[in-house]
Formats: sequence, C-alpha cells, structure tokens
Amino acid sequence: MSSPSSSRDANKRCTWNPKSCESRSKDAVETIRLKLKLKKSMDTTDKILKEISTIKDILARISGSENLPKKERFTKLALEKTAKEFSKLLSEREEWLSDHDLRRYFKEVYFGAGEFIREEFAFSSYFKQGRSYYYNRTDIKALADELKKRKVDLKRLIQCRKWCEAFNYAQRAIELLGMRPKKFITVPEDEQIHL
Repeated sequence: MSSPSSSRDANKRCTWNPKSCESRSKDAVETIRLKLKLKKSMDTTDKILKEISTIKDILARISGSENLPKKERFTKLALEKTAKEFSKLLSEREEWLSDHDLRRYFKEVYFGAGEFIREEFAFSSYFKQGRSYYYNRTDIKALADELKKRKVDLKRLIQCRKWCEAFNYAQRAIELLGMRPKKFITVPEDEQIHL
C-alpha cells in the first residue's frame, strides 16, 4: 500500500484548477492565431516579391536590357537609352491620327469622315491596323487647310453625297420595279390660276 503522504502528493498533482486551464487554452489559441497570421503574411510577402520580380523582368524586356546581367539592367545609362527610345516612339505615334482624331482638323465631322476622305479625295497616306485606319498628320493638316482655303464645309459635303446616293438608290429601285411615282395634285394645263 501506499503511504498517506504519497496519496496527498498525487491528489495535489491531479487537482484541476479551471482558471489555470482557461488561461493555458487562451494562450494556446493566441499562439495558434499568431502562427496563422505569420504564415498568411509570409504568403502575401512571397506573392508581392514574385510580382515585383515579374515587373522587373517586364521592365527589362521593355528597356531591351534583358540580355544584360541583373546588376546592369537598370543602370542610369540603360534607363536613359530607354527614355530616348520611348520619346522617339511617342513622336512617331503622334505623327499618325486615328479616325477619332480627325475631328480636330475637320469641325463637326464624326463618323465616316475617314472613309469619305479616302474615297472622294483619293487620300493615300494612311494604313490600316485591325479595324482602325491611321492617317498621316501632316497630310491631313494640308487637306484641312486646302478645304478651308476653298471654303468647303466637309460635313455638308458628306451629307450631300449621302443624300445623292440615297436619291439615286431610290430612283434605280423605281426603274427596276417599273413603277411611276403617282401625282397627288393634277392641274389642268388649259386653266391658269390667277392670284
């Protein structure tokens, strides 16, 4: 049998104190939460670092320094060279106008002005990329100045051409169908109207 003192020691060890267990469980939960937050922050920092490295790679491709060693990719010389090339590209880009930009030179002309200019004026200084047409700025400016000098309103000219086309289309349709337009009012020729 065991001695009474050893049983008392065993009872002391086995006593359960709810306050100490609560504090231990709260501490354990807090440490788990902190570990999870740390893991999430590590994941986000890894994602951010990956994104930064992809941005650096893209910038190296754009600047044309992707073949250089990593230390020489973003030197002052490489960045100045890239800036010069971008300014050159920008000036070349400003040399060409899209259909949307034509209204800067031709007032109140919107949809269909580019097509009209190409067909009616035999304008050949343009190129097509996808569905868009791009026109040479200097030639468009010269055309706008010439039209202004001759006092030609491009908007009215486009409207007149459309109306003429619609009239001719209706006339051809009447001829093909063999119809004659009806006269709504008939005035006898022998009678004259006096006012």
